Amino acid sequence: MGESLFQYLLGQVQLLKTAPKFCAAIFVSGLLVAWFAHSLLTQSQLASLDSLLKLRDAQLEDYREQLNGATPDQARKQIEMLANKISQMAPPRLTAAQKRALAAELGKEKGAITVGYDMAAPQLRGLFVDLIDTATSSGWSVNYSELLGIKNFPVSGVSLMVEDPNKLTPAETSLVRALQAAGLDFEMSVVNSDMKPPPVLILTQKVATE
Repeated sequence: MGESLFQYLLGQVQLLKTAPKFCAAIFVSGLLVAWFAHSLLTQSQLASLDSLLKLRDAQLEDYREQLNGATPDQARKQIEMLANKISQMAPPRLTAAQKRALAAELGKEKGAITVGYDMAAPQLRGLFVDLIDTATSSGWSVNYSELLGIKNFPVSGVSLMVEDPNKLTPAETSLVRALQAAGLDFEMSVVNSDMKPPPVLILTQKVATE
């Protein structure tokens, strides 16, 4: 029995001697596994980052091609030009601010006016109605005409015909100030003898300019 106990204790001592090596082996193995996992993770992250960079470069290149190599400022100007062209294609109307500006000036000196528009340009009818409504609500006496065969279109598309451009009547002066306050471009000319008494406001197609 004593010999058996001695053999058992000897075996335990041998086990204790080998334990540090065993633990060290486990520790080293753990480090290797952790390094391998970190390496895989890093490679995956780098691959993901590389993909994002390639996608960004492709999008930038596509953007440059669409803008024909334009800089951001040039691109902004191109967008503004496109928006301006689109707005010019839309039927012209008076904004609420323009109506208020017109009414404020027309209300200072009331008179009579004839408003006409070129029936060959039906897109002007909305502006035609806006001007009539604003002048009427401001206390003016308004006649209106729908015209055909108009020649010599004004560049602005708005012609204000008066009796004498160098000697405006109070009503004509009020109308000029109202159009200016509303930001409406117009040309002034002498009224034709076959037209109604001035002032006469005619809406026509704008003269195409390059």
